[in-house]
Amino acid sequence: MGRVGVGRRRAFTLIELVLSLSILASIVIVSALSFRTIQVKNQSRAAAEVLATSLRMANLRARAQGFPVAIGIPTDIGKTPLARGYYHVEGPVNPPLKRGYDFASEFPDALIFSGLYPGPTWTEPLPELSRGSGFTFDEWFPPFPSDGYFVFLPSGEVVSNRSAGDGSYRIVVGSRVVHGPPADSGSELPRGST
Repeated sequence: MGRVGVGRRRAFTLIELVLSLSILASIVIVSALSFRTIQVKNQSRAAAEVLATSLRMANLRARAQGFPVAIGIPTDIGKTPLARGYYHVEGPVNPPLKRGYDFASEFPDALIFSGLYPGPTWTEPLPELSRGSGFTFDEWFPPFPSDGYFVFLPSGEVVSNRSAGDGSYRIVVGSRVVHGPPADSGSELPRGST
Protein backbone atom coordinates (compact mmCIF):
# COMPACT_ATOMS: atom_id res chain seq x y z
CA MET A 1 0.00 0.00 0.00
CA GLY A 2 1.18 3.39 -0.92
CA ARG A 3 1.25 6.32 1.33
CA VAL A 4 -1.51 8.86 0.78
CA GLY A 5 -0.11 12.38 0.59
CA VAL A 6 -1.49 15.01 2.87
CA GLY A 7 -2.34 18.29 1.07
CA ARG A 8 -0.66 21.43 2.25
CA ARG A 9 -2.74 24.54 2.95
CA ARG A 10 -1.48 27.81 1.65
CA ALA A 11 -0.99 30.45 4.33
CA PHE A 12 -1.92 34.12 3.85
CA THR A 13 0.85 36.65 3.92
CA LEU A 14 0.70 39.74 6.09
CA ILE A 15 0.31 41.97 3.03
CA GLU A 16 -2.70 39.98 1.81
CA LEU A 17 -4.36 40.24 5.22
CA VAL A 18 -3.75 44.00 5.48
CA LEU A 19 -5.04 44.56 1.95
CA SER A 20 -8.18 42.50 2.64
CA LEU A 21 -8.87 44.38 5.88
CA SER A 22 -8.37 47.73 4.12
CA ILE A 23 -10.89 46.83 1.42
CA LEU A 24 -13.38 45.63 4.04
CA ALA A 25 -12.92 48.83 6.09
CA SER A 26 -13.48 50.97 2.97
CA ILE A 27 -16.73 49.14 2.21
CA VAL A 28 -17.93 49.61 5.80
CA ILE A 29 -17.12 53.35 5.75
CA VAL A 30 -18.88 53.94 2.43
CA SER A 31 -21.93 52.01 3.65
CA ALA A 32 -22.02 53.97 6.92
CA LEU A 33 -21.82 57.31 5.09
CA SER A 34 -24.60 56.30 2.72
CA PHE A 35 -26.76 55.19 5.64
CA ARG A 36 -26.07 58.48 7.47
CA THR A 37 -27.09 60.52 4.40
CA ILE A 38 -30.34 58.59 4.10
CA GLN A 39 -30.97 58.98 7.83
CA VAL A 40 -30.46 62.77 7.68
CA LYS A 41 -32.83 63.12 4.70
CA ASN A 42 -35.46 61.02 6.47
CA GLN A 43 -35.16 63.23 9.57
CA SER A 44 -35.79 66.32 7.44
CA ARG A 45 -38.86 64.75 5.85
CA ALA A 46 -40.25 63.61 9.19
CA ALA A 47 -39.65 67.03 10.78
CA ALA A 48 -41.41 68.69 7.82
CA GLU A 49 -44.39 66.37 8.27
CA VAL A 50 -44.59 67.18 11.99
CA LEU A 51 -44.50 70.92 11.27
CA ALA A 52 -47.06 70.62 8.46
CA THR A 53 -49.42 68.75 10.79
CA SER A 54 -49.03 71.46 13.43
CA LEU A 55 -49.79 74.16 10.85
CA ARG A 56 -52.96 72.32 9.76
CA MET A 57 -54.01 71.86 13.41
CA ALA A 58 -53.42 75.57 14.14
CA ASN A 59 -55.72 76.44 11.24
CA LEU A 60 -58.44 74.12 12.56
CA ARG A 61 -58.08 75.41 16.15
CA ALA A 62 -58.38 79.04 15.03
CA ARG A 63 -61.60 78.30 13.16
CA ALA A 64 -63.05 76.27 16.03
CA GLN A 65 -62.06 78.64 18.86
CA GLY A 66 -62.77 81.95 17.13
CA PHE A 67 -59.41 83.65 17.82
CA PRO A 68 -55.93 83.67 16.23
CA VAL A 69 -53.70 80.60 16.63
CA ALA A 70 -50.10 80.87 15.51
CA ILE A 71 -46.98 78.82 15.00
CA GLY A 72 -43.92 80.78 16.07
CA ILE A 73 -40.45 79.97 14.82
CA PRO A 74 -37.66 81.24 17.10
CA THR A 75 -35.07 83.57 15.58
CA ASP A 76 -32.81 84.25 18.60
CA ILE A 77 -34.13 87.83 18.81
CA GLY A 78 -33.96 88.25 15.05
CA LYS A 79 -30.35 87.09 14.73
CA THR A 80 -30.96 83.94 12.66
CA PRO A 81 -33.69 82.56 10.40
CA LEU A 82 -32.77 78.99 11.42
CA ALA A 83 -34.48 77.16 14.29
CA ARG A 84 -34.46 73.67 15.77
CA GLY A 85 -38.15 73.74 16.62
CA TYR A 86 -41.28 75.86 16.94
CA TYR A 87 -43.99 76.85 19.41
CA HIS A 88 -47.73 77.56 19.54
CA VAL A 89 -49.40 80.76 20.70
CA GLU A 90 -53.16 81.24 20.97
CA GLY A 91 -55.36 84.13 21.90
CA PRO A 92 -57.11 87.26 20.63
CA VAL A 93 -54.61 89.77 22.08
CA ASN A 94 -51.26 89.32 23.82
CA PRO A 95 -51.35 85.54 23.27
CA PRO A 96 -49.47 83.36 25.73
CA LEU A 97 -46.98 80.71 24.71
CA LYS A 98 -48.87 77.38 24.85
CA ARG A 99 -46.39 74.64 24.00
CA GLY A 100 -43.29 74.04 21.95
CA TYR A 101 -41.72 71.32 19.87
CA ASP A 102 -37.95 70.84 19.92
CA PHE A 103 -36.44 68.77 17.11
CA ALA A 104 -33.17 68.20 19.03
CA SER A 105 -34.06 64.83 20.52
CA GLU A 106 -36.15 63.28 17.75
CA PHE A 107 -34.67 64.95 14.65
CA PRO A 108 -31.24 66.30 15.66
CA ASP A 109 -30.19 67.22 12.12
CA ALA A 110 -33.41 68.99 11.10
CA LEU A 111 -33.62 72.78 10.90
CA ILE A 112 -36.44 75.17 10.04
CA PHE A 113 -35.66 78.17 7.84
CA SER A 114 -38.25 80.94 8.14
CA GLY A 115 -36.40 83.86 6.64
CA LEU A 116 -37.34 85.88 3.63
CA TYR A 117 -37.01 83.61 0.62
CA PRO A 118 -38.78 84.82 -2.50
CA GLY A 119 -38.00 81.69 -4.46
CA PRO A 120 -36.63 81.25 -7.96
CA THR A 121 -37.26 84.85 -9.07
CA TRP A 122 -35.82 87.55 -6.85
CA THR A 123 -38.25 90.30 -5.95
CA GLU A 124 -38.02 92.82 -3.19
CA PRO A 125 -39.67 91.12 -0.17
CA LEU A 126 -42.33 92.93 1.76
CA PRO A 127 -41.59 93.28 5.49
CA GLU A 128 -45.09 92.11 6.36
CA LEU A 129 -47.92 90.91 4.19
CA SER A 130 -51.33 90.63 5.74
CA ARG A 131 -54.09 88.66 4.07
CA GLY A 132 -56.39 89.00 7.04
CA SER A 133 -59.48 90.84 8.09
CA GLY A 134 -57.87 93.91 9.60
CA PHE A 135 -55.37 91.85 11.63
CA THR A 136 -52.07 93.54 12.48
CA PHE A 137 -49.12 92.30 14.48
CA ASP A 138 -48.86 95.68 16.26
CA GLU A 139 -52.25 95.16 17.90
CA TRP A 140 -51.87 91.43 18.53
CA PHE A 141 -48.67 91.67 20.62
CA PRO A 142 -47.02 88.24 20.16
CA PRO A 143 -44.70 87.08 22.97
CA PHE A 144 -41.49 87.39 20.91
CA PRO A 145 -42.09 90.03 18.18
CA SER A 146 -38.85 89.32 16.25
CA ASP A 147 -39.71 85.63 15.73
CA GLY A 148 -41.33 84.32 12.57
CA TYR A 149 -45.11 83.89 12.93
CA PHE A 150 -47.70 82.15 10.80
CA VAL A 151 -51.01 83.28 12.28
CA PHE A 152 -54.22 81.48 11.39
CA LEU A 153 -57.36 83.58 11.76
CA PRO A 154 -60.88 82.31 12.50
CA SER A 155 -61.88 83.27 8.94
CA GLY A 156 -59.38 80.73 7.57
CA GLU A 157 -56.99 83.41 6.37
CA VAL A 158 -53.26 83.41 7.15
CA VAL A 159 -51.07 86.31 8.24
CA SER A 160 -47.31 86.15 8.43
CA ASN A 161 -44.37 88.40 9.05
CA ARG A 162 -42.26 86.02 6.91
CA SER A 163 -43.90 86.33 3.51
CA ALA A 164 -42.11 86.52 0.21
CA GLY A 165 -42.53 89.47 -2.11
CA ASP A 166 -45.13 87.64 -4.18
CA GLY A 167 -47.33 87.08 -1.13
CA SER A 168 -46.63 83.39 -0.66
CA TYR A 169 -45.37 81.90 2.57
CA ARG A 170 -42.40 79.59 2.61
CA ILE A 171 -41.00 77.48 5.41
CA VAL A 172 -38.05 75.32 4.49
CA VAL A 173 -37.24 72.27 6.62
CA GLY A 174 -33.90 70.68 5.90
CA SER A 175 -30.58 69.58 7.27
CA ARG A 176 -27.12 71.08 7.05
CA VAL A 177 -28.75 74.35 6.02
CA VAL A 178 -26.72 77.53 5.82
CA HIS A 179 -28.06 80.94 4.92
CA GLY A 180 -26.84 84.26 3.73
CA PRO A 181 -27.64 87.03 1.30
CA PRO A 182 -27.17 86.26 -2.38
CA ALA A 183 -24.87 88.54 -4.36
CA ASP A 184 -27.69 90.39 -6.16
CA SER A 185 -30.36 90.63 -3.47
CA GLY A 186 -30.81 91.43 0.18
CA SER A 187 -33.09 88.44 0.76
CA GLU A 188 -31.90 85.53 2.81
CA LEU A 189 -31.52 82.27 0.96
CA PRO A 190 -31.22 78.81 2.47
CA ARG A 191 -28.62 76.49 0.96
CA GLY A 192 -27.88 72.88 1.78
CA SER A 193 -29.53 69.52 1.62
CA THR A 194 -33.23 69.28 2.28
